[in-house]
Amino acid sequence: MAALASDAASPGSGVAAAVALAFGAACAGKALAISRKHHSASGSFKGAEQRVADLIRRSLERADADARYFEEFIHHKSAQAAGELLCADEKSQCLAHELGEVLDEIEPTIDPVVATDIAAARLLLSAATAIEARIQAENRAAVRSNE
Repeated sequence: MAALASDAASPGSGVAAAVALAFGAACAGKALAISRKHHSASGSFKGAEQRVADLIRRSLERADADARYFEEFIHHKSAQAAGELLCADEKSQCLAHELGEVLDEIEPTIDPVVATDIAAARLLLSAATAIEARIQAENRAAVRSNE
């Protein structure tokens, strides 16, 4: 957090978007875990819980990758660094889409006692998606200006 709040070019908002996505997935995981405790058919939640755990892990990996690729692009401005940065943006967008699909799938099965966790997951997903859309537009513009 201190590095994000610093005057360094990286990490930046891409890390914030990826961490917001991880927090959204974690809220979904909480909703699944509590719902499993309240339902007798707890086995039906295991697959979704594993998908959510995987999304958390991959979102945090994306945070690290975003910081690394953005820093490389800022310092080197090479075509390779630009390509890696834009590819990282696309992967982040795919993770957000995947979390949205998981939320759509699990929401009808979630116990009402944790409905707020699903709402939080959706709000965090929305924030991450909006941040990432802005980042993608800025990164594309930066890459074009370096060509």
